[in-house]
Amino acid sequence: LDELNSQRRLAEESILNDIDCMVKELPEIGRRHSLVFAGDGWHRGVIGIVAQRVVERHYRPTLVIGVEDGTGQGSGRSIADFHLLNALTDCESVFERFGGHAAAAGFTLPSARIGELTERFEAYARRSLTAQDLVPLLRVDAEVDLDQMDWPVYEQLKRMEPFGMGNPRPAFVARRLRLALPPRVVGEKHLKLKVANGSRDFDAIGWRQGDQAALLGPGAAIDLAFTLDENTYQGMSSLQMVIKDLQIDGANS
Repeated sequence: LDELNSQRRLAEESILNDIDCMVKELPEIGRRHSLVFAGDGWHRGVIGIVAQRVVERHYRPTLVIGVEDGTGQGSGRSIADFHLLNALTDCESVFERFGGHAAAAGFTLPSARIGELTERFEAYARRSLTAQDLVPLLRVDAEVDLDQMDWPVYEQLKRMEPFGMGNPRPAFVARRLRLALPPRVVGEKHLKLKVANGSRDFDAIGWRQGDQAALLGPGAAIDLAFTLDENTYQGMSSLQMVIKDLQIDGANS
């Protein structure tokens, strides 16, 4: 299972790297209301995960298509104010088959029609979304002090599981935290912080947010939006903050 999971991650990272190269060749990406990416041989078992990663990075309705033998197998992920299945229904003549719901969908089409799909999907997005809809909004459940984040609270949160689309993991915000140690980048791309407020300090991890480390100067005061998680290392368990977003000195990061 571990080997298969490693293979999946490698396939996912390979496609994301290909998409990053495509993004660099799209100078108008900031003006687009949707994104469609296609590549030969992209593993269809991970394209849904990749589509979600692209949405997290660019906050646009996204379709990712793996092409093989003239056929495109695609998966899509959406944003809050965009009904993905309705959008695909508007483009239904290009598909051999499709299905899904407001937030996620899958489809098959001839690879020769991917260009047509890209244009029609973008046209529908422009009719459906305003510029404000394309600004991601992070909703938090409560503003807290670090002293409130303890094991009894974590155990109460676990009783709300399982978390998912209809039951999101509770998110919090803690303000005016100071950096107890300089920021680090771990695993080449993840942000690792130790933050403090008064006498309490916490480890915090920001998955795929390593580029934020260069923005965090010594003594910076930051606000963190986060979820609470358990981290086990060398047999020892501790609570850690999983960073969803951060602001530096009151300014958007």
